[in-house]
Amino acid sequence: MKFIGDAVMWVGYEPDQLTQVAVDLVTHPRVRETHLQVRAGLDFGAALAIGGDYFGNTVNRAARLVGIAPPSEILVSEPLHELLPGRQFAAPQALTLKGFDAPVTAYPLAGL
Repeated sequence: MKFIGDAVMWVGYEPDQLTQVAVDLVTHPRVRETHLQVRAGLDFGAALAIGGDYFGNTVNRAARLVGIAPPSEILVSEPLHELLPGRQFAAPQALTLKGFDAPVTAYPLAGL
């Protein structure tokens, strides 16, 4: 886990567990009580680990997704979406993200 300003980056190896952590954070009762605007952007794939930090397209895509996610929403990348057959999602969105030449498909996690 790494804090970046008011953001938190965490790395996981189990897709459903990674997603559940985001759900738990976004839907935590204290978030609603305090009216915090919590959101998440999730991706799954290879990343380069150096000195306790992570680099690569996976990290960049997750950072861009959280940057455009509305409050109380979790945006999931297509690679992660494919690994979560038991989860419900809203219609996919083709997003233009900084640093990516082609549109990136993101799926809003439903039922939050």
